[in-house]
Amino acid sequence: MLAALRAYCAKNPARCLRMLGVSSAAEITESVVRESEVPAALEDAQDALGEGPIALACMRGAPVAHVIHEFLVPLIAAESDDEDWADPEWCAFFARGIADRLVQARACPELRAAEALVDALGAVGDLECARAVAPSWDARETLRRARRYVGNDAELLAAVDASHVLARIQMIPMISELHFPEFATLDWTVVVDSILVPVLSTAMDERAATRALVVRMLESEAPMTIRRAWLESLDDADAGALCDQLVHVLSVVPRRLLPAVVAARHADDAPVGPHVRAVLLDVATGAVEIAPETLDALLARLPSAMFDVAVEACAHETATRAALGVRAVRADLVPVALRSCSSCRNACGGACALYGRARSLARACSPEALGDVIRGGLVGELALAMDDASFARMCGALGHARLATLLASLDRAGTADVARARAEIERRLFAMLPWR
Repeated sequence: MLAALRAYCAKNPARCLRMLGVSSAAEITESVVRESEVPAALEDAQDALGEGPIALACMRGAPVAHVIHEFLVPLIAAESDDEDWADPEWCAFFARGIADRLVQARACPELRAAEALVDALGAVGDLECARAVAPSWDARETLRRARRYVGNDAELLAAVDASHVLARIQMIPMISELHFPEFATLDWTVVVDSILVPVLSTAMDERAATRALVVRMLESEAPMTIRRAWLESLDDADAGALCDQLVHVLSVVPRRLLPAVVAARHADDAPVGPHVRAVLLDVATGAVEIAPETLDALLARLPSAMFDVAVEACAHETATRAALGVRAVRADLVPVALRSCSSCRNACGGACALYGRARSLARACSPEALGDVIRGGLVGELALAMDDASFARMCGALGHARLATLLASLDRAGTADVARARAEIERRLFAMLPWR
């Protein structure tokens, strides 16, 4: 049995402390097992005629199937030669006969929070924690009874229910303080996952409890570990409200919350960096699902960047909304508008609202934007998008070298219906000849 118990604890290290009072499977010895509840529980489980409950405090909260098939069956099989415990039918028969006896009592609703703290103390607590939770009791006795608690220790529940520590945990959603020196001997992640969340979850669901804790952690000026799993409890509205705090822990912020953080921190349609652009591209491609309100905010605050990524992602509806929101056309937006014109012409012959708006944006091409247009092979598209007067004005601002490059790029493009643009460039080049 010792080997089977060590194997179970190696797979489920979180149960070692409550089950055997040791921190790891390597510390399990014959004497440790004898002093635990395990031998008596196994004896009760093997009693086919027994009707009383099987006391397994260490298994509080575990599914019945786990208790039977992962714990009891392997341990009993290791000690017994009477039955073939490898036979699935026999294990199923055993499970049916014992399942009802593994049901553990629960405290009345008024004491559920105290019970959760007792269970937490039994699962992860030490003597210092026990001393803080029940200062009027002997710490060793408190810890022993917490580890053996199965739902029927009214005296322990009453003592913990009167604890100032429990009261402070329950007040977390209403106050800004998040300091628990009583649990200073435990790792902070253990305090949150095994104590604070279970206690708060007696009054709300687990997600709401975790959210309340995360909000307090982000608002706190004290340095503390924040796990990605905890941040999953936040929604877009939370991320927007806490954006200034979240930027300090961006490495663990869930991907789905990043668009809301971007929307809250960017509001001037300025150029964005590669990291922000990658977030917006996730939105445009549908790689992350966001609330409609968040998409509206991004389109209102960063229309140029959203137009850029939506064109790359071929997200027609998003590109149309973003293009309509652009007010000041930057040089880097002209190639984007030209690519949009090209895709619209291929898709619908230029009959959609996006084509008209993209063409309007492309007409704002300046000499500063021309380099990107040439490098992108979009000169032919530019000639189609611009009217004669606009094209002539742009050419008038160019020197001989740039005009020659523009003409060569236009020839390489092989685009039809650009004869007038080619003629305009040739006329200006001819006017620059030195013998005239």
